[in-house]
Amino acid sequence: MLRWNFYKTILVSIALIFSTYLYAGDHQLDINKASAAQLAEHLSGVGAKKADAIVAYRDELGGFSSLEQLKDVNGIGAALFAKNLDRITLSESAVVLEKPDPASSQ
Repeated sequence: MLRWNFYKTILVSIALIFSTYLYAGDHQLDINKASAAQLAEHLSGVGAKKADAIVAYRDELGGFSSLEQLKDVNGIGAALFAKNLDRITLSESAVVLEKPDPASSQ
């Protein structure tokens, strides 16, 4: 009986470990669509201020075109980027159409 409980405990532990990895892989956050609150909650080492900075930089760019651009945000270095790389994904940014300047066409 004691032996069976030991094996059962080991099997449950292994199942929990694998389920954590599976859950994390299926729930990546799109940095072009996430709100500051979602970024702060989902990314390790990112609080409200860094999340606000990410959103502000994203708005300035018109959307990220590569994941590497996240490192250009103040406070997001290579180590923090690497720590969160498996938690983020990137959709295409919205294309902003600008009106042509009438003065430049003359």
